[in-house]
Amino acid sequence: MASPLEPLRCALLFALFALWASPTLAQPDPPPRVQGEFSCCTDANGQRSCGEILPRQCVGRAYTIYSRSGLRIRNVAPPKTETEKTEAAVEIQRLEKEREIAAEQQRRRLAIMSTYNNMKEIDDRQRQDEANLRKDVGETRQRIADSQKHLQELQDKVMALQTDKDGKKKKNPPPLPHDLEEGIRNVEMDIKYQNELIKIKESELARISAKYDRDRREYRELVGER
Repeated sequence: MASPLEPLRCALLFALFALWASPTLAQPDPPPRVQGEFSCCTDANGQRSCGEILPRQCVGRAYTIYSRSGLRIRNVAPPKTETEKTEAAVEIQRLEKEREIAAEQQRRRLAIMSTYNNMKEIDDRQRQDEANLRKDVGETRQRIADSQKHLQELQDKVMALQTDKDGKKKKNPPPLPHDLEEGIRNVEMDIKYQNELIKIKESELARISAKYDRDRREYRELVGER
């Protein structure tokens, strides 16, 4: 049986396609000049200047193109100033950014509707993800405890080599075996790594909570739940 959310998903897909297909703003090239057309403008002195080739007085000014019979074909705006060009470029960038944001919102909404059928699914997935992560944290803590126990055993071996029967430190203790030194170094590095891993996993818990809070909010907005 089709999901009751299927019409909404189809609408989101259609809107997303429209955003992807929307063209960016661009200035169209002027149509080619037809032989016999002429151009006229009002020059800096308020005089009308015309010619088949754009008169020098019209350069940098608005002008009108006429057919050979004198019918107006089109008006041509004056070239943009550097300030206007900059403003136009900024506007194009702004509109493009808005289009990207809108497309991302549509993708996000479609992902929400394709992932969940009801609020309970969101709650269940959050609980499962958090349970899995807490399990990982627990296993990592156990590994740290085991490593610390092993480190203590290695340190006890060092102590045995460096002290006499009375527990006093030897005046000239023998050098530590290479494998013992390397073993201590490796265990210490592993403990440090596992502690960093716990910090990452704990921060991931906060990220998961924020993600599902956002999913719930967006789902409510899409289906009209309160």
